Amino acid sequence: MKKKNKKNIFYRIFVILIICIFVIGLLPLSISGSGSKKLDKSQELTQTGLVYEKENNFKEAISHYSLALEENPTFFEAYYLRARAYYQLYKYNSAISDLNIYINENPKDMEAVNLRGLCEYENGQYNSALHDFTSVINSNQASFEAYYQRGIVESKIGNYENAIQDLSVFLENDPNNKDVFLLLSQLYGLTGNWKDSLDMCEQFLKLEPESIDGLSLCGSSLYNMGQYQESKSYWGKVIELTQNNSNAFFNRGNASFNLALFDDAIIDYSKSITLDSQNPEALKNRGLAYQRVGELEKSITDLENAQSIKPDDVSILISLSLTYIEMQDFESALILLDRAKAIDPYNGEIYSHRGNVYFSMKDYSSAVEEYSLAIEYKGNLENTYYNRGLTYLKLGEKELARSDFLNLLEITSDKTIIETIDQILSEIS
Repeated sequence: MKKKNKKNIFYRIFVILIICIFVIGLLPLSISGSGSKKLDKSQELTQTGLVYEKENNFKEAISHYSLALEENPTFFEAYYLRARAYYQLYKYNSAISDLNIYINENPKDMEAVNLRGLCEYENGQYNSALHDFTSVINSNQASFEAYYQRGIVESKIGNYENAIQDLSVFLENDPNNKDVFLLLSQLYGLTGNWKDSLDMCEQFLKLEPESIDGLSLCGSSLYNMGQYQESKSYWGKVIELTQNNSNAFFNRGNASFNLALFDDAIIDYSKSITLDSQNPEALKNRGLAYQRVGELEKSITDLENAQSIKPDDVSILISLSLTYIEMQDFESALILLDRAKAIDPYNGEIYSHRGNVYFSMKDYSSAVEEYSLAIEYKGNLENTYYNRGLTYLKLGEKELARSDFLNLLEITSDKTIIETIDQILSEIS
């Protein structure tokens, strides 16, 4: 009995197992068959979408990718492809939504992460773009395009040093990329590194010697390095190539002004103003050049015209006051400086000029008060210590004068000033 029963039990178990295997085997086959048909349909729609995408018919491509996803919402490849088409149509929000779904399922697909970064950049989502490009770089240090893209984002948010680092890495891989030379020149300029800015724009000009942007950047770099004659030469080249470039005439005029070639400066400022009569900076600078050559009425006219365009520009108000000082019209100068002070009460330069006015009026006590405020607000300390020192001498305050001159010696490297102060201190002693 026991053997028989055992045999029956084994028989029943065997039958049950066969039935289970048969049933369980059928279920996946049935499901797999249905999913396969959906997948085949989705793939077919996707392939058609790819054909349209290749033909740059992105709207039809998107339509087919969308139909593919209706057939099979888990066919994630279609999300990526649709995002790629959305990107081409500047529909960045839609692209980002699709990429979020795709990347959630495929977090290691750096091509998709990079594309999302591009969309975020175009959308102004710079921090998100920065994160995505960094992920691409961390995944593969040889992702040079990501260095370029991250560098662009860094430049947009003002991280110029980081941008320079990333773009320099990209340039090592693509050493003749003229656009990067130009961009690096601009970025070095924004950080005040004019030497490297000049080097980059010169490298750029080797590849594109008649580029207006390149020549202009070299001219600007040289100007900011104090190499005015060389700067003037570059702006001359820009003028030769463009003829009617108001900005080039203005900048060449600035170079001439700093070379004390005021007549040349006036000629270039005049050409700049002819091309752009509403440029207050050109009017202001021509007014200052007229001031230097003693044509004070013309100076007043230019500076007042500049002020009418930018009535609250402190630099124009100061420049106009200087011309009135030259004309010995101290009351008008003080009125203008009062207006400037009301606009920018912590501008040390304003108080320094007010001190000069009071000094010229022989109101030495008021001059000392103004110079002291100028020093407090860091307004041209070399000039102000010197002028306050002279004013103290006028008041008979030799020790206070000595203190100012000694302070000046600590901050200046100008040999002429040092020799002058040494002589004054010797006389005081």
